[in-house]
Amino acid sequence: MEKQSSHHMKENRKKCCTRKDARFSFSLEVTHTHTHVRHREQGNLNLAVSTSSLEVNQQYLYDFVGDLKTDVFFFTPSNKDEHLKFFHSLEFKENDKDNTMIAHADHLCIKDLYQVEMRLDEDTFEMRWAVKGPRKDNLIITNFKRSNS
Repeated sequence: MEKQSSHHMKENRKKCCTRKDARFSFSLEVTHTHTHVRHREQGNLNLAVSTSSLEVNQQYLYDFVGDLKTDVFFFTPSNKDEHLKFFHSLEFKENDKDNTMIAHADHLCIKDLYQVEMRLDEDTFEMRWAVKGPRKDNLIITNFKRSNS
């Protein structure tokens, strides 16, 4: 599997996600080196119960520790004590059914279980997050597609 330069990828989903009680608009920034990818999202969350919006952001650092394995960290450069906090590991394997590379990971956050399936091929990258918990039952799908530029 060849690692794709992240700056050649662009997001291929709407810039806004809606639910009956919330609206989220965001922008995405990806930077990379030969061994790391930094994925940064930031935007605004508007709840139906409020007229004000909440600024939200999250950064992740993908650390390639082998040809097919990467460790993923929450990345908070402003926090000197905990600027890297482990999130999960991904080990990609060939999926003969559709000619993609696929990886799975789980992350328990208090009582919420986040399960991800990631798929890669030459031109696309897809993340499917299933989130289950006492008050959560969500499926979040994000698709990235190589830009022509």
